[in-house]
Amino acid sequence: MMHGAGVAVAKSIASKIVLNNELGQLNSVMAVSENVIVLGIYPLYNYVYRQTFQTFAGSFFLLSAVMGVIPLVLFIYVFLVEPAEFVEKEPKKSPPSGISIIGDSLKIDSTQQNATPEKQV
Repeated sequence: MMHGAGVAVAKSIASKIVLNNELGQLNSVMAVSENVIVLGIYPLYNYVYRQTFQTFAGSFFLLSAVMGVIPLVLFIYVFLVEPAEFVEKEPKKSPPSGISIIGDSLKIDSTQQNATPEKQV
């Protein structure tokens, strides 16, 4: 039921950590790594199952649990140990000239409204 949810969560968390202009690089690295990891995981699971199916057939479940601990430790490290490093690093954009934001209200500068010359008839 929850198959693949870990990948979606990892992508979501990773996209929040990097800058907006680095999202393409992040997605390409994640796509390549997902495909390369599959090349090694399937043979590893087959090897573990063949070696242990007569003594402990469920050992590949333990292998999955151990491999799930690695991302868990990394996520804990990112969010608890070093949260200050991953604060938004992009500079905040200032509003266009003539508009100032004070608190939650939006004010328009009256000098900017009347700056255009009126048509003479």
